Amino acid sequence: MPETNDFKVFVFFNDTSSGHAELKYAADIATRLNSKLIVLVRNSLETAILFAKNSKYCVREILEISQKRIREKVSLLINACLQISYKVVPDDLNLLNSNKTIVVSNSIISEQNNFSVIAPFDEIGLLERGPGEIMIPFGNGESGIFAANKTLPIIKRLGLNMVFWHTTWKNPAIASEEPKTHMVPEAKSVLKTIREKADELGIKHRSVIETADDVVEGILRFALKEHLVLIVMARGRKTGEGRYGDRLIKRSSPIPIFMAGRGA
Repeated sequence: MPETNDFKVFVFFNDTSSGHAELKYAADIATRLNSKLIVLVRNSLETAILFAKNSKYCVREILEISQKRIREKVSLLINACLQISYKVVPDDLNLLNSNKTIVVSNSIISEQNNFSVIAPFDEIGLLERGPGEIMIPFGNGESGIFAANKTLPIIKRLGLNMVFWHTTWKNPAIASEEPKTHMVPEAKSVLKTIREKADELGIKHRSVIETADDVVEGILRFALKEHLVLIVMARGRKTGEGRYGDRLIKRSSPIPIFMAGRGA
């Protein structure tokens, strides 16, 4: 097996159908990145103490049995030659923070974490629905550049092509029906920057400019029409304030979302 790189993929262990899907998706991402998969296990000490009161086993034995069952379950669900380790969920999830950290979880995608999170929404692999591209929507601000800088090295490792998508308002002073002619200079500058970054990394990409009436609706419509496999968004500095990434999550996107964290 090739030596792993310094990317780290984390996933919470939940013995539910959605938890199993997250585990399989995380294993797929870790395999594609050639990275270690770290399974986060909830601290079950209090539960073990309660069980020990009416059990022939002591607390230590109950914890060992629980950990053994989790490992057996994980090995049944994942058919891959992966390096897997187990870690108790830290009290502060931001202790996981790193540029090379990815947490696969539906439940924390909307939280204000510094690390990057992928919400697979019950899909079990990056290409479960077939081959496709990864999408980075961008506007005329910093979010598109941030998302690109944060995630393009990861996307390079995944080996997939990119789509840079933008929607612009029609300028009544411009007669052309071609959407790209209506782009403001700031948006053109963002596109130039992220295309150069992709070129620098050797990632194949294309750009699509539209005039959607609603940004979030436009993102979802395009992603579904083009059979895209992942939508990359930048985490806003605050949640619940109209950020497109947060609105996309609230719309229950049918396409997995990669929310780039704002940590180190």
